[in-house]
Amino acid sequence: VLASEAKGRGFDPRQPHQFCTPRHICGSLPSALCALHVSALPRGEKNVCMLRSGVGIVSKSQDALSSPSSAHDGFRPVLHPIQKMKLELVQVLRGIAALMVVFFHFSVFIDAAIPGSKTWFDAGYLGVDIFFVISGFIIYVSTDKVHARDGKVFLIRRFCRVVLPAWAAMVISAILTPPLLRDLIFGMLFIPSKNLAPPGFGYNFLIVAWTLTYELLFYGVFAIALCLPWSRRHRGTATASILLVLVAAVQLASHTWTLDAQVGPIVGGSYPLLPMQLISLLGNPILLEFAVGVLFGWMFLGGYMPKVAALQATAWFALVAFFIIRFQFRPGHGLSCGGLLSAVIVFYCLVLQKSWDRRAAPGRHGAFPWMLAPAVFIGDISYSLYLIHPSVKSAFLRLFPKLTEISHSQLLPIAVVIMVFMATLLVSLLFYRWIELPAQRFGRFAASRFGVVRLGAETSSSV
Repeated sequence: VLASEAKGRGFDPRQPHQFCTPRHICGSLPSALCALHVSALPRGEKNVCMLRSGVGIVSKSQDALSSPSSAHDGFRPVLHPIQKMKLELVQVLRGIAALMVVFFHFSVFIDAAIPGSKTWFDAGYLGVDIFFVISGFIIYVSTDKVHARDGKVFLIRRFCRVVLPAWAAMVISAILTPPLLRDLIFGMLFIPSKNLAPPGFGYNFLIVAWTLTYELLFYGVFAIALCLPWSRRHRGTATASILLVLVAAVQLASHTWTLDAQVGPIVGGSYPLLPMQLISLLGNPILLEFAVGVLFGWMFLGGYMPKVAALQATAWFALVAFFIIRFQFRPGHGLSCGGLLSAVIVFYCLVLQKSWDRRAAPGRHGAFPWMLAPAVFIGDISYSLYLIHPSVKSAFLRLFPKLTEISHSQLLPIAVVIMVFMATLLVSLLFYRWIELPAQRFGRFAASRFGVVRLGAETSSSV
């Protein structure tokens, strides 16, 4: 059947090299034909096939990609935009958001060196809202490929990507500052410690891990959206609808209507084996920031982002940000507070990314990669930086218990601030190399055991 279909399209399955020209795109063929093509290629060659998940050209040989004659032989791969783009500016924004949180928590050190400087970093909490919007965007964009829409594979990879490094950071934090047994158990399960004071609900013994509870809830909702054929095709609409229904239902039950995460609903009652803070958390409007990120992802992939130059986008962003700060902004999380400004910042970043991609020359990541390299690096290690910096802070407070009491006229605090920051970057890099990256590789391996990311299983999954 496959051979007949291939012949009907003008291809001879016995001569698979016919596929290896720029005129023949694997993405235009059924997935099974792509599998037939790869299986028919001569043995011994390192075949490169970017299936419909990557929509690319099939290359005859890995060596042909680097051969000078490959240009006229037509073996140069052409990537789908999703495969080609690295989203450098999104990575930069992730790094900035992580640094905002770090400086927010390290302001006690900086204030010891420069009295009164603590107020400079009061808005650092906005890094959390930026993270949530970016997370919604990234999850939607990363599941644009058909094979990535398998619910089991999605959950496995997100578990290894997010939970395993977080557990490692919790172990380090527990060694430095041992928590109570109840707090340790609740923390490792990402359950908030108390049913009060939203959106943190008592936080986690690893101070930043309260945000991961919302992240994992969002992943669970997104995985549900990947379970049914219709919702898999319309995963963004399904995810946003579920989040809206959850928030509205809990707020209706608690008679609380708000977009302010600090005054979110608190559901009373007591049930065995069911911490009520989890129910209260389902109604917190901070969850809607993920839906905003999903909307941005849909606009980004669908070509609905404004096509304006960087300078024009910056002017519009400055105008909108001015009006938000002047008339709408209130301290706190949620779309009625700092969340709206955070969403505008992410949207501005995506508009710049589109402008960047249009101007970038083929085969390059952008116009000034050497200038952005350090910022992209911070973005790459942003999750490790986010997880490990509280432990670095605890370690330095143990080494210098009277650090915050030293007079600002002395130079030691300034040196210590620099030392703390550099040590944080170093420890974050080591954590990224030794914990986060191996966890990601393990996630890819574990997902492959389900047979979805391998060629044959990807074919059947796509069909």
